[in-house]
Amino acid sequence: MALPTRLVGGRILWAGLALVLLATVSLALSLDGTNPVALVADSVGAFWGFVSGLAEVAEAFLVAAGPALLVAFGIGAVLDLLIAGVVFSVSRRRAREA
Repeated sequence: MALPTRLVGGRILWAGLALVLLATVSLALSLDGTNPVALVADSVGAFWGFVSGLAEVAEAFLVAAGPALLVAFGIGAVLDLLIAGVVFSVSRRRAREA
């Protein structure tokens, strides 16, 4: 029986690396020699196109809804200040009474 020379975590990492390499080679063989890096680069390009399209949609939405959002946030900020003022005055009044 051979003595283990590596830690269990190290053996797991090497096994994971071997599986990744095996999957890459299997993918390259199944693609008939097409470079898997090119496939990944094309996938990243497609994903970037999707993300940039979503960004354009979000920008158009914010341009259209911006003034209404600004008014709503302004009203909300004023109401928050009023509520904070009421809570502060009530707490000071109770502190004086105690």
